[in-house]
Amino acid sequence: MSEKVMTGIGVDSSIQVPKDLRDLFSALDFSTKYSTYDVPLQKRGDGIQARHIPFILDFIARHSKKHHIWAYEEPENSLEMGKAFDLAAQFKQDFSQDNQIYLTTHSPAFYDLAGEHVNKWMIFPQTNEDGILMTDARPLNEHHPVDEAMGIASLISDRAKELYHEISELSQAKIDLDSQVAAATRPQVFVEGPSDKIILDMAYNKLFNGECFCEFHPAGGASKITSYMKSLKDLISYDGVPVIGLYDNDSAGREGFNRFANMHNVSGSGFKIIKKDRVYCGKLPIPSELQQISEAAGIQVPLPIEFMFPASVINDAIAAGVLVVEDRMTCLRDDEFSIPANLSDVLSERLPETHSYLARKVNDGSKMAFAATVETLDIEHWSAFTELFETLLGICDPHD
Repeated sequence: MSEKVMTGIGVDSSIQVPKDLRDLFSALDFSTKYSTYDVPLQKRGDGIQARHIPFILDFIARHSKKHHIWAYEEPENSLEMGKAFDLAAQFKQDFSQDNQIYLTTHSPAFYDLAGEHVNKWMIFPQTNEDGILMTDARPLNEHHPVDEAMGIASLISDRAKELYHEISELSQAKIDLDSQVAAATRPQVFVEGPSDKIILDMAYNKLFNGECFCEFHPAGGASKITSYMKSLKDLISYDGVPVIGLYDNDSAGREGFNRFANMHNVSGSGFKIIKKDRVYCGKLPIPSELQQISEAAGIQVPLPIEFMFPASVINDAIAAGVLVVEDRMTCLRDDEFSIPANLSDVLSERLPETHSYLARKVNDGSKMAFAATVETLDIEHWSAFTELFETLLGICDPHD
């Protein structure tokens, strides 16, 4: 049971078993870890105490030959929203496997549960035609009536659930990235997606014809690079291989990079030092030709990795349908009107015709197809990557 509590709650608890096993349930207690101290469960907060209860009940049920029915009132009490979603998932996926559970709730974490073996009812008082107060129960097939009855819950339930899933994905991504870094013998560079890794591996092989001095790993998006860099920044110490977060030089990448704007620069580059001699982040360098175009047009052009190639390569890929670019749409408004507008058409007027693709955004679904086609390109088409590799090498091996 202690192992299940640790996995389910994240609290290191050891069971203090009484000598008289007949009084096991009434006398059962836990000793929990807090830093280096053993703290009795009764001395911990209400939320941590409450999280232990279903694990104790489940342990008893699993070691009994009887069928158990739980009547649980508002299990979300004393829990912040994220922990309530965790507990709701455990009730559905774990505790309900060997128990019949009835519970009452006011939390969207629980009344949003759905799927096989989940039945929901809305219970509320109602006065009948004789003026007698009665309890009415109606099947709950959608959560909107509950949101209305709960008031503020109608404002937070959907967003709370969305944030919970985002945080869960980021937590799992950090675990995956941690395992990669722990096993690494070469510097680790985390890029946004799998196509970025493919292109960078090809670029190094084309330019230097050998094994790269670092390893590239897809993090799963700019936000996950940011999350992982922040987690390494907050470590008291980190003495592993150098780790670098490499963003695309577009709006999402710039937003992530700017989270570290107050960090010191790596000398001679635009990269930031997150943790001295070990953790860094930076953006794709804008090729000189695109920098000139950007300045002449008076706009900051976006630079996903696909736009690192010469215009001729990109236009051929677009014409062949390999690389798909989409218009950027916006809305023009004043006090009277609101009309859709094609922002790409407006921006294209400021750009050379050969570079009109800069006003459009790359369709994510075409990235892998494009990455698969560039392998056949001659070495001169890869020259824009030279500066990037020189910068990365200088960071990874500053004494080289």
